[in-house]
Amino acid sequence: MKSFQIVVGETPLVGTTSALVITCAMFVLSSMLKAYMSSRTKAFSFASTAAMLNNFFFACVSALLFVAVAFEAQSTGSFGSLDSFLCHRENSRTSRLQFLYYAFYLSKLWEFLDILFVAMQKAPVAWQFQWHHCTTFLAVFIGIKSQSSLDLLSMLTNTFHHIWMYLFFSNRNTFKIFVPVMLVTGTLQLLLGVLGLLYATHSIYYDVKDPCEGDLQANLFLLLLYCSYLYLWVEDLVRVANGETKQEAAARKEQ
Repeated sequence: MKSFQIVVGETPLVGTTSALVITCAMFVLSSMLKAYMSSRTKAFSFASTAAMLNNFFFACVSALLFVAVAFEAQSTGSFGSLDSFLCHRENSRTSRLQFLYYAFYLSKLWEFLDILFVAMQKAPVAWQFQWHHCTTFLAVFIGIKSQSSLDLLSMLTNTFHHIWMYLFFSNRNTFKIFVPVMLVTGTLQLLLGVLGLLYATHSIYYDVKDPCEGDLQANLFLLLLYCSYLYLWVEDLVRVANGETKQEAAARKEQ
């Protein structure tokens, strides 16, 4: 741990080929399972319990990651200014924070299981849900490879949101009180992600003397991804506000 560093091409699963193959495999596997479940008359009997346990433990791990990242960021002075938090991160990337970033990266593989459990319950797998879960692994990899300055922002906002979201989905009746928190944190993480990327991208493009860390092309690609996440998230919020079910929304889009 004392000397841990993420090295693209050397650290397990941190490579361009690995990220692309895994992302494509996620899309293929989830699409095949959706098609298979549509032909089944019943859900898998174990799926509901497995999903509940998976969601609860993922919420717990998200809470641990959030606390660990926040503590490490505080100890390195990353919260001291907007620049140290969003722009110049080279002196704050400790071995512990690199290890946590790697754990966050790998957690996107675990997060993908969510789609499989939902599909195995014969519940609708919305495009917003599938797109987000199948591309976040690639998004985090791009951040790692480009040495993006937004590592803290993405880890903190995403893990904080996942605490409330996965607690709710582990037991909707028990944790329904967290629904407003989940909706607010979900919206905020995407808005802050877009704003953070705009801030860093503007700095890279215009600040010749001391730009933010990261790569312009990578930031632009991540910005497109985040904008797609935000659009689909808002579309889903509008659907819920209108009282439309996922099945009704899917039928409307097919017309």
